[in-house]
Amino acid sequence: MTSHVDASFSKEHNRKLILRHILNTPASRIQLAALTGLTRAGTGVIVDSLIKDGFVTEEIVKRPGKGRLPRALSIRDDALFALGINITRSGGAVGICGLSEKTVTQRSVPLSGVANARQGIEVLCRAVKAMLDADPVPREKIIGAGVTSPGPVDSSGGIILTPPDFAIWENFPIKSILESRLDMPVYLENNAIARTIEEQYYGLGKDCENFVCLVVDNGIGGGVVIRNELVKGTGGFGSELGHLTIDIRGERCYCGNIGCLELYANPKNFSAEARRAGRPVSGWDEIALRASEGDPFFTELVERMASYLACACTNLINLFEPQRIILSGELNTHSGLLIRHIQARVDRYRINRNIRQVEILPSKLIRRHGVMAAATVLFSRYLTSPIQ
Repeated sequence: MTSHVDASFSKEHNRKLILRHILNTPASRIQLAALTGLTRAGTGVIVDSLIKDGFVTEEIVKRPGKGRLPRALSIRDDALFALGINITRSGGAVGICGLSEKTVTQRSVPLSGVANARQGIEVLCRAVKAMLDADPVPREKIIGAGVTSPGPVDSSGGIILTPPDFAIWENFPIKSILESRLDMPVYLENNAIARTIEEQYYGLGKDCENFVCLVVDNGIGGGVVIRNELVKGTGGFGSELGHLTIDIRGERCYCGNIGCLELYANPKNFSAEARRAGRPVSGWDEIALRASEGDPFFTELVERMASYLACACTNLINLFEPQRIILSGELNTHSGLLIRHIQARVDRYRINRNIRQVEILPSKLIRRHGVMAAATVLFSRYLTSPIQ
């Protein structure tokens, strides 16, 4: 009995190992055998089963010259799906997303009028039901739901804890309630960690064993991936990158710490400063655009934002030595000048500056109301451990 269980586990482990590699980049059977360390025969058996089960497709890769043409395997658009549910301070969104990174459908969900979390759940569940009723995705192909919200959250317990300005959701056991209402597995993660996981599977983290994702929006968060593993700490509350201290004599943060990055590098603060100076803007994107056009006032704002972020990036590089830091969120629009200033400062002060390059790059992922990041939380669980 034990040997049968072990064999079944090994087979499923190897199937998901191959799926992860194909998701990372289309590859041939021979390449997959080399990447996974499995035998060619064993790889062929697993690939055949994945094709039969509708997970992957195999297509001839055209190339000049003679000889046998290689065949590349890729994830089918209809292989697997997950619900993505993103809850923010300004509202929510739900979507059906494919493992192939295809977003089938998504809907914004107004939540500003709800009085408490129970009402919020009702609104979200009605939106999910309407979406499922209207979309032809087979229910059996939807393996669960990923849910994201501002942190901190207890991801293992599925509880939204005490995010600032998020009072109606405080200490709310959203995982258990949604599992009961949706009749499917549900996994919760804070939105910045979810974006890090999305970068790992679909973005600039795909070809990196070690990277940091720094998410700058209304708040600041992110995630750290070392040797392809997300670093979360003892209780899962690590990677609160917005609460790195960058000024030990600075202002007190709502978290209780002094001089947190989030107090200084918040885009809203820069927009407010511009308005006070009689230079009103619609948001950070306009600040960055005007700076790129050479306006001295806005150039100084961008340089100051860069100095704050470079301080944090230097600390992160000295702690973890990542290959790259990915900047995600509101700052990605017209980001060339900002990135250049961050890179220059980081290269001046990081401890390994004379040894190897560390790239500071803007995220290339399309912003989809956060639903793909939420769905990726579920896909990551599926590809690395059994869904429960």
